Amino acid sequence: MPHLLTPQAVAEVLGLTERTLERWRITGEGPRYIKLSRSTVRYLPEDLATFVADRIRANTAQ
Repeated sequence: MPHLLTPQAVAEVLGLTERTLERWRITGEGPRYIKLSRSTVRYLPEDLATFVADRIRANTAQ
């Protein structure tokens, strides 16, 4: 079983608020997540890493 990250941990790593992550889940902008129950959301570390890697840019034209 992989280690699952809480929204609080993900927000801290990304330097965001949990509210931003919640908004991203609604709009589909953020990292993939797992919905374990109505009020329990978790993230896989590899999904967070992929989300960050996909946003690496070399210049502002990208």
